[in-house]
Amino acid sequence: KEESKEAEQTSVMELTDEPEERASPSSSFIVHPLSPLTEEGTSYPSESINPEKYMNLQHGRHLTAEDINRIKQFVNEFCLKALLPHFEQCIQILSDQISNKKGMSRSLFSATKRWFGTSKPGAPGNNISPTAIAYSSDSHELQLRRLGDLAFMIGHYQLAYTAYHGSKRDFSADGAWLHYAGALEMASLAAFMSGNEALNRKVIDYAEESITTYQTSCRVNQFATRATLLSVECLKARGLYGEAAKQLIRMSGEDSDLRSAVLLEQAAYSFLASRKPSMHRKYAFHMVLAGHRFNKAGHKNHSMRCYYQAYQVYAGKSWSVAEDHILYTIGKQASQTKLTKNAVVALSVLVKRTSRQTAQQQMLYIQEYINTSNQLMDDTGQGVLALPVLDNHKLQVLLNISMYKAPFSNMIPASSVPFDNFLPPRQYKENSKWWKLEEKLLNFIESGLSTMVFKPTIEILTSRTDNSNPAIVVCDEPIGVCINFRNPLHIAIKIGSVKLLWTMNCTDTNKICHDGNVEELAYSDTLPTCILDPDSNKNVVLTVTPKCVGDFQVTAISYTLMDVDKTYTVRGMQPLSIVGDRQTVDKRLHFNVIANAPQLQVFFSGLRHDIFSSEIIPISIYLVNSGKINIKSIYIMCGSSFSFCLKIEHSGIAESKSRNTYKIPLETPLIPGQKIEIPIFIYPHFKNRTQYLDLLIYYESAEENPMPKYRLIRHSWPTTVHSLFEVNTIATKSHSLQFTDEAMNIKMHIALNIPDNAPAPLFKLDIDSISFYSTSWKLTKNSFLPRDFSVNRDEAIYILLQAIKGRFCKEPISTIHFTNPNEFCPYKFCLPDLNDKQESFNETFCLINWKADITDEYGVHSANGQELFTVNMFCYHLHSLPLFIPATLTIFGDFQVDENFSSKKLIYYQLQHPPTVNHNFLSNRLCTVPVTLWLQNSTDDAHIVKIDLVTLPKDTSEAGNVPECFAWVGKSEFAQEICQNERKNVLLQATFAAPGAYDLTSRIAVFVQIKDELILQSCQIEASLIVH
Repeated sequence: KEESKEAEQTSVMELTDEPEERASPSSSFIVHPLSPLTEEGTSYPSESINPEKYMNLQHGRHLTAEDINRIKQFVNEFCLKALLPHFEQCIQILSDQISNKKGMSRSLFSATKRWFGTSKPGAPGNNISPTAIAYSSDSHELQLRRLGDLAFMIGHYQLAYTAYHGSKRDFSADGAWLHYAGALEMASLAAFMSGNEALNRKVIDYAEESITTYQTSCRVNQFATRATLLSVECLKARGLYGEAAKQLIRMSGEDSDLRSAVLLEQAAYSFLASRKPSMHRKYAFHMVLAGHRFNKAGHKNHSMRCYYQAYQVYAGKSWSVAEDHILYTIGKQASQTKLTKNAVVALSVLVKRTSRQTAQQQMLYIQEYINTSNQLMDDTGQGVLALPVLDNHKLQVLLNISMYKAPFSNMIPASSVPFDNFLPPRQYKENSKWWKLEEKLLNFIESGLSTMVFKPTIEILTSRTDNSNPAIVVCDEPIGVCINFRNPLHIAIKIGSVKLLWTMNCTDTNKICHDGNVEELAYSDTLPTCILDPDSNKNVVLTVTPKCVGDFQVTAISYTLMDVDKTYTVRGMQPLSIVGDRQTVDKRLHFNVIANAPQLQVFFSGLRHDIFSSEIIPISIYLVNSGKINIKSIYIMCGSSFSFCLKIEHSGIAESKSRNTYKIPLETPLIPGQKIEIPIFIYPHFKNRTQYLDLLIYYESAEENPMPKYRLIRHSWPTTVHSLFEVNTIATKSHSLQFTDEAMNIKMHIALNIPDNAPAPLFKLDIDSISFYSTSWKLTKNSFLPRDFSVNRDEAIYILLQAIKGRFCKEPISTIHFTNPNEFCPYKFCLPDLNDKQESFNETFCLINWKADITDEYGVHSANGQELFTVNMFCYHLHSLPLFIPATLTIFGDFQVDENFSSKKLIYYQLQHPPTVNHNFLSNRLCTVPVTLWLQNSTDDAHIVKIDLVTLPKDTSEAGNVPECFAWVGKSEFAQEICQNERKNVLLQATFAAPGAYDLTSRIAVFVQIKDELILQSCQIEASLIVH
């Protein structure tokens, strides 16, 4: 009995040791077939345990169908006739032995302890060594345990559970904690396999107690791990994934990194399998912990696998710090395991994403990324960099770039697309205003007879343009590619030697050539250095110039990435590939290069950013033929915000069918190298804001059937217009009878009101002339003009003018000159078209021509201008009433507004008679005086006028004193129809019976019939007659 006890203690001690300590040659235990160690303690040869050697072997290839049937029959008969009867015999023998020994204790000590002791492992007084108690092979406890094992083997799980349950009580009573834990483990497993729902709670409780006993009392972590794995499978089968994960996590510790890593990985899979609730984040977190323990155990491949699986959960979920840790770890481990490509991919994602890491941490990231990229370059010879971040969808291609320099400092080159290597974001934008101007210009050139569908000229290719076909470019003309570089890091980075890579399929050689030192095919300009600030965007324009005819394509961008101190550098590239949608192909970077096309350079002088309202700006345009082909048919068109005209030498202002489009007069085509100068005048149509002066220049080749048919040059110049004048006018009717037509007196108040932000102060402003631009009104010479026509800043001047309404004005402009008349004054090119914009009866256009001395950045120079405004020629209008009527005191009465006020001013009338009459009342008691009543219709409508010479006016305040010795003779009531703007005279006779002073308006009333209502006309006139 003592020998068996010592042997059992030895075997238990060997199982509790580490695998390395158990591999001694003197060990008598049986080595597991899957163990990498032999019984002699030596390792198997690598060939003997290599599974790949036996993967493709096919066993039983020479067995016939009869052999297979005999094998099946043999196995069946062996189980039925030999194996199962043997198991039944063993179970029967063990059952008899157990029943005979039932109730007998192994010793007095165990019997006393069973009744009076505590049978819980780890309790006080039970600190017995797990190997201190040994049983003989024929002991009641081991026979009961053996009975449970035999029943478990044949699938009789209920009997096995009963046997295990009985043995675990005996082991607990004896304090044999190792046997006790084993019995609990098998009892839990047998209860689970039995499928009895009444034992579901026992499965969990027995497994938990078994694991606890193995850990605390026996301190055998290997057996605890085995029990944990079996318990986890039981819990998973019942859907308790959370509990299974908790048991696996509890078994992870610091004693073995590899075992802890495996258990943590299995716990992560348990979290992943959970459905209610979903625990994906716990899965990812424990997968990261498993990867960390794998890394500590030296299994970097398994560690990377765990990190990759965790990254699938954290990616794109705003867990930026966790993503940074995972990507950085994958990059370092892949670099250490010589998986340089995987390392570069992980670090590329790390450095090009927005992160919340500190600048110092991101400096480590960029250094690791550059070092790893250099390793990849050494291994493969090529590398695609991830920094800076490029958005190929926002890439813009700039055609017709202006890279010419003006020959003089005061000249400005016309730039369709301004060239600059560094521009703020969203600088380039194809504006539809140029397409509208181009369409108007083509209609003007072809006189609206073109039958072709208009297709605008595109100079900026973006994602919004039609890029289904390659663009046409001219040989030796640069192509610009605007790329947006984004630095997502919190540290500055630097790129250098930036240039475009290309491929060229030459038409002459029919060979495809790639970028290199082939400057005779194409030349890429190199940008030396570009610094990208932290968390910033920068637009960089790179140019490439094709030098031969063929198919040209921009493929990539090549540059050197470095830190600011240039300590870490790497040379690489980024492809410029644009993927269109499913229906179209984006060929934004594909070009068809043609041999020759006309090329015109345009320069301007005299352009200013700040001007005054109504200023006439003289500008000179210089045209230079810089191509190899003669140029003809040059047109210039201006946007609607400005008006312009050409100044032709010895003939004044050029005439054109359109006010904003002119053709450059060329006697012969413009040959290569020839230069011409064209003076023009510019006039703004807006005030107190900033707009662009848009000029579109059109020119054609002098050759037949050119390709393209025409070319355009766009120029956009920002201009701010500041206010200059403040003009107020008041028009009143003139009572003078020297005009046969209606006359108006105009009081004009002109104030020089220059804002403080105007950059160019005025020394002196002189008024040259004032004009009326109207087909109905013209100025007369009966005007009051001041002696001094100069106005300084914050000064004002009053001018009294008189205008008459002409029925047939052949010349719409009538002018009063204050000084010597200017040859161009007034400037007709900036006047509105009266046919398109008909002036109303109430308003007419007035012009003030002025000149001044202006001081600006170019020095002191004189400026001319023409102020255009409207004058209200209706002396009475409702808008003269106050908009806000305050409450009045009762002593003044209520304020009343006559709703028919405007209807009482439709007809203006006047009485014409001699002022005095001498009459001898002794010879003739009645004095008859002829009186002429003239009626003026001041509206654009015809009216029926009724004249009443009997009824007194309703407004007695206007009638005055009505003497009884005055009366009208003849027809007392009559009606007249007066057409629009017509004047009629009516002859009347007034009779007086006594000498005196008489008011002829006291017995006359003029009505206008509107619909069925007669409205009395209110006209304040004076018609006094003195009879002697």
